[in-house]
Amino acid sequence: KDDKKDMGHVMEPFVYDARDQFIGWEKKNFFLPCERANLFLCLLERICQVGENGVSSAMIPQLLHEGSIEALVPTHDEDTAKDLLKQAVTKTQEATGGWIYAIIFSPVHGIRRYFGSEVAYYFAWLDFFTVWLTCPAVVGFCLWYFRGSEYTVDDSPYIPLFSLLVIFWSVLFLKYWDRKAAALACQWGELDADQREQVRPQFYGETRISPITGKPSLYFSSSQRAPRYVFSVLVTGLMLLVAFVVMCGFLNLEGYVHKNSPLHIPFLARMGEPDGVFWVGDDAGILGNIIGMVPVVAHSLVILLLNNQYRSVAEWLTELENHQYEHEHEYSLVTKRFLFEAFDCYVAL
Repeated sequence: KDDKKDMGHVMEPFVYDARDQFIGWEKKNFFLPCERANLFLCLLERICQVGENGVSSAMIPQLLHEGSIEALVPTHDEDTAKDLLKQAVTKTQEATGGWIYAIIFSPVHGIRRYFGSEVAYYFAWLDFFTVWLTCPAVVGFCLWYFRGSEYTVDDSPYIPLFSLLVIFWSVLFLKYWDRKAAALACQWGELDADQREQVRPQFYGETRISPITGKPSLYFSSSQRAPRYVFSVLVTGLMLLVAFVVMCGFLNLEGYVHKNSPLHIPFLARMGEPDGVFWVGDDAGILGNIIGMVPVVAHSLVILLLNNQYRSVAEWLTELENHQYEHEHEYSLVTKRFLFEAFDCYVAL
């Protein structure tokens, strides 16, 4: 098992044959609740089956992929969860000297003991991000409050300085979060933990004898995957073009595109100009304001629709790329979705 345990001065992966060297191995709670669940999951995932091509593959992931099994999740131990989180809140209060801190911030260590490190890192990041947002929030509030009656937030002369502050803040935030994450990893014994991944059951390729293990294994070369990457880029680019054209149409309807702009579409722009269908003048009543909001609401709905449609396309493209390991598959999928949704949502700004 790869879980690291205390040997007195260092954290080392627990080995059953060397159990006497680990502090407290004979105790009932030697393994954390999350580690016990993970151990059981590892035992299930190591049940292998040999296919017709002679390649051994994990049976449980294959059954999940085929739909024979809907999900594989551990059951909750409500008493243990409540006790662990209560203890974590109490320890946080004792360490910081205040209940306010313990109430506002997440009991990260208790979450890690019960739910595991991946979930705990998420809550640790939320707490860290919340604290670091204090700086730009305070500066932004002061900028708004002391801007002067002749200025708005948009034309304040201090906006460039605030933008520069945010740039430096974002760089420092990432650096200090790396330090925080490394400190947590060291504290939890995961700083240099090995990641041993099973081959994805969806992965396919040519059956070859592995030069390392001497056993049959599947092989899919980078040259075979390269054209699929190109196809993914082309399909994503086509959908981004559709999103861009839709955005231009709605910006014309909202009256934001000038006549000299290459994005100007005359018959749509006329609807957002004075006396147009969607023009909202100073004397517009309630009905006029509602009608004027139609392009904005419709644009938001179309963005949501395009994002939902691209999620299915991104999953299909990522499956087509035929990644061998889960982390490669997830990285490719997240990259596609982030780039598309960021462009679709914010390019209008």
